[in-house]
This record gives sequence, C-alpha cells and structure tokens, in this order.
Amino acid sequence: MKNLCIVQARMSSSRFPGKVMALLEGIPLIDILIDRLSSSKSLDHIVIATSNDPSDDILVDHLKNQDVFRGSLLDVRSRFIEIAKQHNPKNIVRITADCPLACPQLIDDLIALHMNTDSDYSANCNVNPFPKGFDVEIFKAKILKFTKYLNRRKYDEEHVTPWMYKYGNLNVSNLEFNKKSNMSNFNFSIDEISDLRFLEKLAVKIPILQLTFRQIYDEFEEERQFSS
Repeated sequence: MKNLCIVQARMSSSRFPGKVMALLEGIPLIDILIDRLSSSKSLDHIVIATSNDPSDDILVDHLKNQDVFRGSLLDVRSRFIEIAKQHNPKNIVRITADCPLACPQLIDDLIALHMNTDSDYSANCNVNPFPKGFDVEIFKAKILKFTKYLNRRKYDEEHVTPWMYKYGNLNVSNLEFNKKSNMSNFNFSIDEISDLRFLEKLAVKIPILQLTFRQIYDEFEEERQFSS
C-alpha cells in the first residue's frame, strides 16, 4: 500500500464534546469528511483512529462499515504506530476529524509533491499555510520506527508530527498558500460550536460540501470583489 490516510477522531473534545458527530446540512461531520476523502485519487485506504475510551463507543457504532482502529486516548502517536504495523503503507496521510472540509484535490497535490521530491514529511499547514481546516500532512511510515524520535514527551505523543519538521533533521517539503485573500482569516475547522455556526451560515450561501478548496476560494474572492 502506498498512501494510507489516518483520521484522528474522538468524542471527548473539551471545547466542543461530540463535535465529530455534530450535524452540518443534516449530515454528521465525520461522514462529510470520509465522503470527501474518498474522492481522492491518491489515497489507497482510510482508517479512523479513535480511542478505546467508552466515550468513543457511539462513534465506533456509527462507523460500523468503516475501518476503525481503537487505541490509547492520550497517546495518539501509538495509534499511528499500530495502524502502520497492520497496513504497512509507504506513506501516511494525517487528517484530523475537526477538518470536515478536507479537500481531496489538495491531498492529491500534496501527495504528488511529497513523492516527486522524495520527502520524508510534507505539509500545507506550516509555511504560508492554507486556511485552517484544510490542513494536510504526509510522512513516510518508516519514520514511526525511528527509535530516536520515539521519546516520551507527552506533547509528541498527543500531536504526532511536530517533531518531524521541528527537530527531526528530515527532508521536508511544503505546499504553500501564496494567494493574498481575506479567506486566510477564516477558520474552516471545528474547534468550538461557533465554528460550526460559521460553516452552517456559509453552507446557506454556497454548496460547500460538494466544493473543492479552490472552488470555495473562488467563491470567497468573487464575494470580496462584489462587496469592495
């Protein structure tokens, strides 16, 4: 398997509990995300990585037809390690479930960059980042076997990837967002209930669930030019 997508998902968010099952246009956010990811031309398989905490039972029951892995609630990195052992991919694409509008085209573009540059780690959310909510990271699965990176820092266990681009001495590539737009000021991820309300209002104006990032960007630019 070349490209395995691992989606981090849990119900026990402190700021917005149960957000991954919250409804947008009457559809659970996790279903919207899986549907969009399934449109990628470069992803070979999708696994939802959740916890073995009882709070995630409802999520697992809902995803009965989806490949789901349950592991440590706090040590998210250990979930990635175990999933990689099961599927043996070349690359792992990391998506968080609070980004329901993750764009399949951006994912394919980043995978192409990653493979063409033979990078160890690639992302679109570190240097000149894309608007929050369209974050994608990809890294070679073999990195998870590097003992020198498997330290016991709680931060790295929870956040999985920062050590790869901060102090990993790895070959890193970045897909940069170079367009100047007030769109960068908006948050398309779901951290709090107010973020969901923003997407609900946006969905009334444009069919965001069916649009790629570039199409959403064009809609924002058209509205900006009209109102300026």
